[in-house]
Amino acid sequence: MKQLQEEAHKILSRREIPFSRRDVIRTMGEEAMGRGLGAAQVLTEADRFLSSRLVLTVGMVKGLGIFRTTAQLTMEEKLFRSVERLQGRRHSLGSKKVERVLAEHLRLSEEQKNLIRGAVGRGSGSLAVVGWAEPNSLLALSRIYEANRHALFSRRNFSVISASVSGAGADRLKDAGLAGSRTVNQLLRDLQPNRIRRETFNGIQFRSLTAMARYATKARRPRLRLTKSSVVILNEADTADTKELAELMRLVRKARSKLILVGSENAEARPVFREIMGRLGVSPAADSSSHQKAPGLAVYAKCVSKDKEASVERLITDWKRGGITAPEKHVVVAADEDLRTMNLRLQAER
Repeated sequence: MKQLQEEAHKILSRREIPFSRRDVIRTMGEEAMGRGLGAAQVLTEADRFLSSRLVLTVGMVKGLGIFRTTAQLTMEEKLFRSVERLQGRRHSLGSKKVERVLAEHLRLSEEQKNLIRGAVGRGSGSLAVVGWAEPNSLLALSRIYEANRHALFSRRNFSVISASVSGAGADRLKDAGLAGSRTVNQLLRDLQPNRIRRETFNGIQFRSLTAMARYATKARRPRLRLTKSSVVILNEADTADTKELAELMRLVRKARSKLILVGSENAEARPVFREIMGRLGVSPAADSSSHQKAPGLAVYAKCVSKDKEASVERLITDWKRGGITAPEKHVVVAADEDLRTMNLRLQAER
């Protein structure tokens, strides 16, 4: 029984969205298959799980509770703590060289150039978000830093590391000229120290324990090393897992490097990425097809942090007046734990 709750906790935490009692029952029912558990036992375990310390109630919709796991909230707390610390550090480049490199990329639109200026130009922080995903634009980001390496960074430790959430995305970056691109999972593995196993010392003879210790230290070194002169570009960041983002931000913050998140604020974007964009004050690109400006949206964005219920009511009022065609797509400035609750509230008005 305890194992069933643990499995449900892992699965629900991985989904990163609020859930209902029905979601818990469905998840436990799927995990109970082949274990000889009946429907009554699954219902009992679901209620025990919802009343345990692993779960918190975050709202009510039509009399039904909406829940989140403590693991979800803890992970997001760590992530946004890193966002605040990275945002407060300056990591910018000179404007003259940025403009010179941008002039060489004629295929970039003026808005794309402005997004790049905001991400790497004077006054930018150690964390930046670029609101679109286009390999040619990523190549421009890489070239900008390469043009500034001699003036601002140490030649020995300078590096631009590009990664993508999916393998196909990493291949597209390679095709665009960003050699060495990898998936975010591979990047995190390469940044972690290697494990010392018994096989590490097979076939090697050491003259002393000191020599063996030196070899072990060398073998533990990660394949990649971040420094204050490193720049990490993560493509498809809008679909990245919260755990992956939190770990990558921790490593970047520790090394005092710069992290550029590239993604689009579309319907598939994870709530965490939308929240990061909101906190950094980043707007989606003009060619983003999933979000359009609508009357009342600016007012909603301003008051959402003060009064969530009033914000939802204002959004519904504007929608009913014909100002917003798809209100659930505009629930992007809310905190992650309120996202599903607000979505359900809006859909109930249809």
